[in-house]
Amino acid sequence: MCGDSGNVLILNGIVDRGESLVRWLQQRDYFVETASTIEQAQTLLRRRRFDVILADAKLAVRAMEGLAKVRRNEPEISIILIADPVSEGSLREGFKPGASDILLEPVNPQSLLQALSRCVVYTRAQREITQLREFIQTILPLAERIGDSPASKRMHEFVELAAFSDAPVLIVGEEATGKEFLARAIHQRSPRRHRPFVRVSCAAPASSLESELFGSEEDAFAWPAPRKKGVFELAEGGTLFLDGIEQVAMSVQAKLLCAIQKKEIVRLGGGAPVAVDCRVIASTGERLEEQVRQGAFLAELRLQLARCCLEVPPLRERQADIPSWVHFFLRQLSADLNRSTTPELSSAALQLLTRYPWPGNLRELKNVLERALILSPGQMLDESALAHVFGPELALRPGCGQSLKELEKQHILTTLRQCGGNHSKTARLLGIDRSTLYAKLKRYAATG
Repeated sequence: MCGDSGNVLILNGIVDRGESLVRWLQQRDYFVETASTIEQAQTLLRRRRFDVILADAKLAVRAMEGLAKVRRNEPEISIILIADPVSEGSLREGFKPGASDILLEPVNPQSLLQALSRCVVYTRAQREITQLREFIQTILPLAERIGDSPASKRMHEFVELAAFSDAPVLIVGEEATGKEFLARAIHQRSPRRHRPFVRVSCAAPASSLESELFGSEEDAFAWPAPRKKGVFELAEGGTLFLDGIEQVAMSVQAKLLCAIQKKEIVRLGGGAPVAVDCRVIASTGERLEEQVRQGAFLAELRLQLARCCLEVPPLRERQADIPSWVHFFLRQLSADLNRSTTPELSSAALQLLTRYPWPGNLRELKNVLERALILSPGQMLDESALAHVFGPELALRPGCGQSLKELEKQHILTTLRQCGGNHSKTARLLGIDRSTLYAKLKRYAATG
């Protein structure tokens, strides 16, 4: 049996005052069940899908751990608490499972109906979103296993093994080596694949990053602002990807460590912890051991993150992977550019792409292919198509007996000339950050 208006589970305490509430809700097309303990409620929840738990606040506080477990099993379900006005503030801060709404005694019947209607709509919408995610996962392939080099085969094996653990993962590698791609592959193969994958850049200033990670209460700032959920809460049941973990300020690292260890966070401006359930995957372009030695990173946080550690070599060290990535990006970019077919690549052009050292790794490779596709509308990409991107002196002489470092230097200096000496534009086209470009140019100037 299912109520047209919604399915409501009432935790006793309310019902002790009489059966009138149950009958009143049934008359308004709600299906209603009652329970006097959290154990009875959990049994009913296993038998039927409810939209809302309507609970007496005193009983709910006593059964807080049980309700938190319900939340973990059914994150979409709404919880409405009936409370006396004195306890409202402490409930909003201290009720770990999180209340969708709090109604104060004596409850206005119209307010109760409005709250129930609002929560039923929310719960059912969230369940539809979950079902849609699950459906999409069934029709879309998992993240492709790209690359045939020994290093890539080791990375694929790591992904398969790490997917079925909840331990944090640290992915180490140069910028744009495919760290986020691997993090998504772990998520897509894990039991959490139907829940969100949330990425956050750790490059933000400490105050902004703290708010983004942990959220904030209404009175957290000097100006009026609504309560905001952080990414730990937004990734509930899924995976949180912390990109560039080495950039997190020391003042935030301790809170991050606590969130990972205890699986709870405290919002800015809040006093009570909020339970969270997400798997953490972090990436870094630095050696965190060195950061720890310099006092810039907490040793315990590094140990927590590095329980499962994956090293991702730069593209220049896995040249056997380049043809696979070239064909992957060509398919992807052709679709993005609304081309009806994917162009072919001549063997000479592929040889050039395979020999080039790619200082900007996968991002630079993708940028080069995108510019070549835009400037060459035909169905064949050859050396002349790449000459528009690399410059003729590099593109038309793929061999030349040059070392990879000489080839890299020539391409960087050519791109810098094409950009009129603009460092920001050059770094963007190469797919590297400005600090990396400055370091390379400084080294070229020193060696002539």
